[in-house]
Amino acid sequence: MRKLRLLATLILSLSLLACAKSELHDAMEEMGGAFKSMNKTESLETIKADLVTFQGAFEIAKQQPVASEDQATFDEGMEKVEELAGQLAVAVDAGDLAAAKTLIAELRDANKKYHDKLGVE
Repeated sequence: MRKLRLLATLILSLSLLACAKSELHDAMEEMGGAFKSMNKTESLETIKADLVTFQGAFEIAKQQPVASEDQATFDEGMEKVEELAGQLAVAVDAGDLAAAKTLIAELRDANKKYHDKLGVE
C-alpha cells in the first residue's frame, strides 16, 4: 500500500514538474487522480467512473504538443496508455475485477516507462 501511495505521489509530482501550468499539466493531473482512485479501489463501479474521468483527461493530454524531439516518444506512450485503457474498459464491462487490477498495474508500468524515456522527474 505504501508503494502505491508513493507511486501515485510520484505520478502527480512528475506531471506537475513536466507540464508546468498548461492544459497538458491539468490533464495529466486529472489522469493521475483518477488513476490513484482506480488503483486503490476494489469496486468495479468506482473503476468504471474513474476510467471515464481518466479517458476524458487523456483525450485532452494526447492532443497537446511537446518538444519536437520528444513528440514520437510521447505519441508512443499515449498509444500504449490508450490501448491499456481500452482493455481496462473491456475488463470492467465484463465484470472482471482481477483483469482490471492487472491492467491498472500495466498502466502504472507504462507511465513509469514513458516518463523515464522522456526524462520526466
